[in-house]
Formats: sequence, structure tokens, C-alpha cells
Amino acid sequence: MQTLTKLKAAPSYGAGTMFIQTESTANPDAVRFLPGRAVLPEGRLSFPDAEAARRSPLAERLFRLAGVTGVLLEADAVTVSKAKSAEWHRLKPGILAALMEHFESGRPLLRRAAEAEAPAIVREVLDLLDGRIRPALVEEGGDVELAGFADDTATLRLTGGPFRLPRFVLEVRIENTFRALLPTVEVAFEAPAVLPSAQPATPEGRAVQELLDGRINPAIAAHGGHVTLIEVDRGTAYVRMEGGCQGCGMSEVTLRHGIEHAILEAVPAIGRVVDVTDHAAGENPYYAPTV
Repeated sequence: MQTLTKLKAAPSYGAGTMFIQTESTANPDAVRFLPGRAVLPEGRLSFPDAEAARRSPLAERLFRLAGVTGVLLEADAVTVSKAKSAEWHRLKPGILAALMEHFESGRPLLRRAAEAEAPAIVREVLDLLDGRIRPALVEEGGDVELAGFADDTATLRLTGGPFRLPRFVLEVRIENTFRALLPTVEVAFEAPAVLPSAQPATPEGRAVQELLDGRINPAIAAHGGHVTLIEVDRGTAYVRMEGGCQGCGMSEVTLRHGIEHAILEAVPAIGRVVDVTDHAAGENPYYAPTV
């Protein structure tokens, strides 16, 4: 018998609907699930236990469900076997959720051999990087690597670039993703190499940059914002507001009563701060401007 289950994709994965068909088999303790998309490029892969399932993020996720005793991957189907004491009406919701989450997340079906031998928590970190974080960074013009894992902290290395968004904003987004999906893991980042040519040439410029890096950008990072120093010329600091600050309805208040005040107080040689942001081009303001 074949049935059809319609699942709405989770908002974090993007809009869309996934249709999963289920087929009975000759074995009442095994059911085929057809996600409506390619599963395995060729052949069949059988995972008879949780240890073997370490090779596949999907199979490992399915084995976390109490009662699952086997997983078989085919070209267009995932067959799940259960213990005789388990009941399908209790198992199916978890299986369907696992299939939807896997195929909508973009995670690989199989891990590299070295990754399969890693501890379970490291495998989860690698899956999260592959499925959620790396695709977004590739769109930004870069990549991410797991540089190390110790004391429940994943140290990440951002490579490539230059990124379309400031590095600080990308780091905050990655940290938020881990908090939401893998809250037991802390995140740290390897310090990027800083090119001397990227530093402001004047003492006033360097002082403003230090203020932005040390106080201002960490304070507005929670809103997804970032401020970049463009130039310091004859007592004027030119800045650009990015991320959640670009196009934000509170950007003028943030600039005049926060950023400008802090700069004028900390760097007396600066007499004014000019915002050169194209706020009309802001795509993700923290506060939508009123019309």
C-alpha cells in the first residue's frame, strides 16, 4: 500500500512543501519512504546498526529514534526497519521529520571516512557546517573550516573572501546558528590575518578604528549591525553602516546619540561624523523604517 504525506518545510530552510510517499513491504516491520528526490546516486547502502550509521548523517539521525533497527538507502527511497515492539504510528512522525530536515538542509548523504570516525559531537558540528553555514558563506564569497574542537568549543576558520558582508556580522550569524541548532557547543574563531594596508594611515583614523572594533561593533552586533570606517579627512570621520544598521529606522539615532558621541569623546581630533550609507539599499534592517 502506498500513502502520501505532505510536509511544510521549516521556515529556517526556506519556503516550500515536501511530499513524502510511504510504501508497505513484505516485511511488516519495514517501510519504504520516498522523498520525491534523489537519495543515492547508484546502488544500495545498508546500515544494520547505529555504529554503521555513523557514515551517514541521515541514517544516524534515524537511529536516534527509539525503535529503529535498520536503514537502507536506495536511489529514490529510504527503507526504515523497526523493532517488533515498536509501533509505526509512533515512529512515522519522527522519521518524516528527520527526512524533511535532512533533505531541506542540504547536508551530504555520506560523510568522508575521517569524519565518520570522529566523536558524535564533532560529527554534528561538521554536519551543521556542511548543511547550514557553508552554503551561506559560499554565497558571501568564502568558506568555513573546523580548525579544532576541545572543551565543547568549536574553533572555526573563515577562508576566502573578500566577503560581501563584514566578517564581524558573519561571525555573529554563525554563533546564532549554533545557539539555535547546537546549543551545547560554543564557537570561537581564528583571528584573521590583518593586512597593514587595510589599517587607517593616520593616528586619528587608527584611534577611530580601535573604538569601532573594541566598543561600537560588539555593542550593535546583537542587532546584526556593523560600522565600517571609510576615511578620516581634516577632522571628519566618514563611516558606513552595514548589516542590520543599513536602512534601519533607528540608524540616525544610533549614529548621532551613540556612534558619533563615542567617537567625538574618545578622539578629540575628530570634529564630526558623516554617514555615507546608502540606506535605501538595506535588505535586512533591524527596525523597518516608517513610511
